[in-house]
Amino acid sequence: MAECHTRIVMQAEGLTRPDDRIIDLVRPTAPIYQESSLGAAIDLFRQSGADLIPVVDGSILLGVLWAAEVRTALLESAPLSDSIAAYVDVSPPSLYSSSSREEARSVLSASGRPALVVLDPDGRYLGIVRVLDLHHYPERLPRPPMVGGMATPLGVYLTNGSLSGGVKAPALVLTGAAMTLMLVVGVVITAWIYDALPQGTPSWVVTALINLLPVALFFLQVRLSPIAATHGAEHMVVHALERGEELKPEIVKRMPRVHPRCGTNLAIGALLFNGLMQLMWSSLYEMGALLALIITIVLWRPIGNFAQKYVTTRTPRDKDVASAIFAAEELLAKFRSSERRVPTIGSRLMASGLPLILIGSTVVMLLSSWIFGLLGLSERALELL
Repeated sequence: MAECHTRIVMQAEGLTRPDDRIIDLVRPTAPIYQESSLGAAIDLFRQSGADLIPVVDGSILLGVLWAAEVRTALLESAPLSDSIAAYVDVSPPSLYSSSSREEARSVLSASGRPALVVLDPDGRYLGIVRVLDLHHYPERLPRPPMVGGMATPLGVYLTNGSLSGGVKAPALVLTGAAMTLMLVVGVVITAWIYDALPQGTPSWVVTALINLLPVALFFLQVRLSPIAATHGAEHMVVHALERGEELKPEIVKRMPRVHPRCGTNLAIGALLFNGLMQLMWSSLYEMGALLALIITIVLWRPIGNFAQKYVTTRTPRDKDVASAIFAAEELLAKFRSSERRVPTIGSRLMASGLPLILIGSTVVMLLSSWIFGLLGLSERALELL
């Protein structure tokens, strides 16, 4: 069985960089001995989960058992007391520990096997290297465990609660202004329709119009605006960050557009509870409030996820993905150079961008009220605002 050594590919000394040797990838998988039974080998495979088990005499490699062949023997009802000798591959793919990743890739590709055996310079067994071990993933630098974000008219904003990346303060102020302007447009249209309702319109129609139409018009504008695409890119890059993925466009584009911590879910939950309360309180009182709460708890997330997918986000454009990746890389750079302090409530509030959004929202709200009064627009619009 010593003929397996003729399969070893020797490497000229000094041609491989120290950080490129397969010795850094070796998995020290426990070997089995030539006298062992098939049953003992099966138990060892179950414990290790390896693709192969080396067969040794002392520390000298005699061959390997492949998991695939042992599974076949098991399915064919081979006696577990049989010797493993009949199943040993005496010429497995093998390399010395000084070999390179590229040599390992070449040997595995030629053999078609999922793993190879690694030997020390004296030919003694060290461990195995699998095909999956050859993938050199970029260094795993630290990342914030949780990231929040926001879609703005100027691009993506990201934060971990104390640090931020992406667009700056003016974009957040503009976001508050833009979202409030959409709400104002919905209110004006609703007020116009309300004023045009004929006498005798059923009260439930009026109630539904006042409560539902402004919200529906707001979401419609969000869907049609570029912010929906930016919102989708923001969710995708947050998923990539939190899953430890590389920030490459082709990877980010594969991430889901729906995120469980999106504010859309909270908004849907609030709207759902408020609507159910109005429907149930007049007849069921406290029981109606309890039922509204239970129904909201059950449905707010599924409905919110549906709203994210089909209303508040859409497939991002390339420039949206690029903006999201830029924000993520900037946030990571700040995080890796920071002192990693626990953020205070104040720093969390500022990093969230909410104060700046509130500034933009307030400005638009005040201007809208002033313009409505100046132009003598519907009092109903002023009330809805």
